[in-house]
Amino acid sequence: MSSILLGHDCFAQKLKPENLRKYDRQWIHFGFLLGINHADFIVSPNDFDSTVYVVEANGDNGFTLGIVSNLRLGLYFDLRFIPALSFSQRSLEYTLLDNNKIVTKIKKIESTFLEFPLDLKYKSVRINNGRAFVLGGLRYSLDLASQKNVEKE
Repeated sequence: MSSILLGHDCFAQKLKPENLRKYDRQWIHFGFLLGINHADFIVSPNDFDSTVYVVEANGDNGFTLGIVSNLRLGLYFDLRFIPALSFSQRSLEYTLLDNNKIVTKIKKIESTFLEFPLDLKYKSVRINNGRAFVLGGLRYSLDLASQKNVEKE
């Protein structure tokens, strides 16, 4: 009985065949991005004498569509450019004093952003079919709807 229990080698993890081994050696990759975003405002109070009692910002969820382009810089580094189009909506809720009555008005603000992120990705050594990533970079965003049909209220 003891020879059966002690006679076998014990392994903590089995080696698995690597999936898509040649994929990591390609110098450029393309893909697409489908994402969810959340847009919100930060409201700063001012000291002007006004009929506005409270302004509350309410964020809402939106979605993002983009094209992923990944350039391999070396064994452990990649440069990524992911131009994307983001759609979102926010609202401002005004509490006003109108003819000695408190009135609440909601203004919805729709935004369409064109985003240009440039990221540097560090990837660790591949162990079986997994690895760790660290991603950082810069992003420039352009609000396409910022001056569209601006009304003075």
